[in-house]
Amino acid sequence: EPILRRNRRFTANEPLDSTDRDNYHNLIQKIWSGVVRSSPSQINNQCVNIVNTILDTVMECSKRMALTQHLYEELYAIAFFRPPNISKVIYKIVKEFILAWMEASRNENVYQACLNTAKLQWRSPIELALLGL
Repeated sequence: EPILRRNRRFTANEPLDSTDRDNYHNLIQKIWSGVVRSSPSQINNQCVNIVNTILDTVMECSKRMALTQHLYEELYAIAFFRPPNISKVIYKIVKEFILAWMEASRNENVYQACLNTAKLQWRSPIELALLGL
């Protein structure tokens, strides 16, 4: 079976075969690390739509986080370079703020935050969909 067929995302109007059900079951298990119990036989079009929404949400969030990362890198450069027309007091305040912000976010995986937010928002709906409710 071609890989494109295995990785294709579906809409609610398309019938699901066993491969589709297996793929979406595996995605649910990967997203929630086994916390949400599912089986391929439980996968329905509502589950597919929820998983597709989660994937789209995480991708969009990650794009915004990438822009934040770019801003972070720009601010990092500013924190260690003082433009000549900025007063010492303003520079010191800005530098302290930037350094504190960088320290607070240093060990946080910003991309994981996107997935965690989507997981939290969609856990109950996916569990209900898996029950056919």
